[in-house]
Amino acid sequence: MVDSRSARVRAAASGWTVSTPTGRTTVTDSLTAMWAAVESLGAPEPHWSSMSLPAGFDEPEPLTDRRRPVSIVAGDLPDARRRVALHLAAPQRHSERVAQVGFPGAEPATVLPFTSTTVAALVLSGMAAYGHGRGRAVEAVVEQPHRTIRLTTWDGHGLGLTVDES
Repeated sequence: MVDSRSARVRAAASGWTVSTPTGRTTVTDSLTAMWAAVESLGAPEPHWSSMSLPAGFDEPEPLTDRRRPVSIVAGDLPDARRRVALHLAAPQRHSERVAQVGFPGAEPATVLPFTSTTVAALVLSGMAAYGHGRGRAVEAVVEQPHRTIRLTTWDGHGLGLTVDES
């Protein structure tokens, strides 16, 4: 009845043995001693949600992506996928990231205005997941007081982010 994840009790000839998963064992000869051993060996873990950083420690800022941004120009989506895959597979290009994929002959993107970046990301992700962006580029634009955020999906694949500071 007293077994738990942190303490296991077994009856012995002269009392009980209380042991932990790591092998620490105590032999007891009375019921009182057995319960004391269960309490000492079977102490629950602290409640981690109540723990926090000491006062004065701010949440760290995310590290910036210091890789050199590059643009890839392609004629169509299969060509773009091939070029991006070749670019990212090349070991000498580990210090570069694909920041933009351009289709010079493609139709202009369908632009959808939003007031929330989170809602825009969810809508575009949902459209891409359900195949509603196939065959065209869709761009979500979020105007904020000091910047414009653009989320772009190309032919229902991928999600790009551009921030224009003003």
